[in-house]
Order: sequence, then structure tokens, then C-alpha cells
Amino acid sequence: MANISTAYGKVFLKAKTEDDLRFLYEMIVKYATHFWYLTELFEEYDSKMVYNYEEDGPLCFESSFDGSGRWEYGNNIKSFYRWLSDEMTDNEKVRFKGMWFEMEFDYSEEEPGCQILCDVSKALVTHESGSDVTFYDAGWGTNYDYTANNLMKLGFYDYAWDLNEDCMLYVIESCIGEVAANNISKELCGKLSKFLKNNDETCYLDHVHADEEPCDYRELKEAVNRFLKENNKEGL
Repeated sequence: MANISTAYGKVFLKAKTEDDLRFLYEMIVKYATHFWYLTELFEEYDSKMVYNYEEDGPLCFESSFDGSGRWEYGNNIKSFYRWLSDEMTDNEKVRFKGMWFEMEFDYSEEEPGCQILCDVSKALVTHESGSDVTFYDAGWGTNYDYTANNLMKLGFYDYAWDLNEDCMLYVIESCIGEVAANNISKELCGKLSKFLKNNDETCYLDHVHADEEPCDYRELKEAVNRFLKENNKEGL
């Protein structure tokens, strides 16, 4: 659906004691993947990875995550306390309400319907012990034009495929360099898209990152060069 955003990044879970920190982590892992707009943590809890977020500050455990949001993932962040509480047992609810915790998110996000593409830093939700509500701070972020080039740079490869010409130009630039790619027409980019799809080589896009050297995705380079040779264009 066009109104569902996709987000990924890092979350910093904070609590005053390690028991509370582990409990917060366990509740997210146990219930947040059941939400309609889910959140999934990828690091397993490890006491050795717990640290003080600031000097004399709360304990912190960090994990990478993927999630989806209603229009934007910030709606998930501000709803976390209520959504988790709705899923918990009575005993879990009592403990959850009685503890202080904070969740801080740094993430990238895209939503195709309104063509939202952004980075967000330090989005916070804070719960004070005994409260039925939380404080939400949207943090700050950077907005980008919704282009295939920017989608690729932020890691949203699947969505970049929907913008074939710009996406293919980015792929070609990644493989043969920006100067050489300046001579490639958008028409040829469209043909490259069909060529890769017809040769089952779309998976090679997973290896294309803006900060990688071309040698890090040899198979894609070979496919692009094969295509350029067939179309009488110079490759690598």
C-alpha cells in the first residue's frame, strides 16, 4: 500500500537498571513484530554490549531494526507505549508502567505514495515511571528528492527499480564511473533494465552501495559490460 512507509536504522534502548533494560528489549521482541506497522530488532540482547549512554546516564543497549509506519515511522515511535501495553499480560503492564525508559531512533525512511525520502536522527519517546503517557520528540532530519539515485544511496533498492531510467544510470555510473556514464542515454538505461531482468540479474543490485568500490560487485559489472558490448558501448 502506498501509505505504508519503510524504515531501517538503529534504536538505542535506555533504562535505569539492566533488569528494566532487558525487559524493555524482550517486550519489543515479543510483541512489536505483531503490530500492523511492525518493528523488528536484529541484535540479540547481550549484557556485554550494555553501556552508559552518557556519563552517569541511563544504561543503553543498541540494535539495528527494520520497521513500517502509517505514512511515517514516527507514528510508530510515538505509539510504542500504548501498542506494547495493549499486547501485554496484566503483570507485564504493571511492570512496564512502573519503569522509566527511553527509546532513541536514527533511521532512513521512504514512502512511495507521497514520495517521502528522508533521514531522521534522535527521534525520542520517553516514559516516566507511573505515567500512562509518553513524551515524543520527532528529532531532526534531512529530506531528499524521491529519485532512483537517492533511493539507491539510502539503501531502498527495490523501490529504485520502479524508476528504471534513473536507477540504471546510477548502476552504470557505479560500474564504469561517472565520466564514462555521461555518454549513456536514458534510452539505453531503459534497455539495460530489461536486459538485467531478462537475465535474472536483478539481485546484483543488492551489492550496489554508494560507498563501495566497483570491485565489490563483480557480477553486476560483468552483466553491465556484457550489455554495453552488445550495444556497442565501451565498458570496463
